[in-house]
Amino acid sequence: MTRLFFKTVVLFTVMILLVLTTSAHAYLDAGTGSMIIQLIVGGIAGSIVLLKVFWHRVLTIIGRHKPSDNVEHNDIDEGGH
Repeated sequence: MTRLFFKTVVLFTVMILLVLTTSAHAYLDAGTGSMIIQLIVGGIAGSIVLLKVFWHRVLTIIGRHKPSDNVEHNDIDEGGH
């Protein structure tokens, strides 16, 4: 019963807010759209980098990769030193 009451109150509040809105008289220039696109692209790029950095941990958490006790080796050839 409380869930139905909550949904009814939220729906009623949203309807009242939509009916009572007025004009904002705001101006969005071309830089605003560019800033929004930059925010979205940066967020996607950051998420990809974060996933790449923690990929082995993610695989371990979901059970697709067994945790290893040995230290990971770099792929860089040390040139015979």
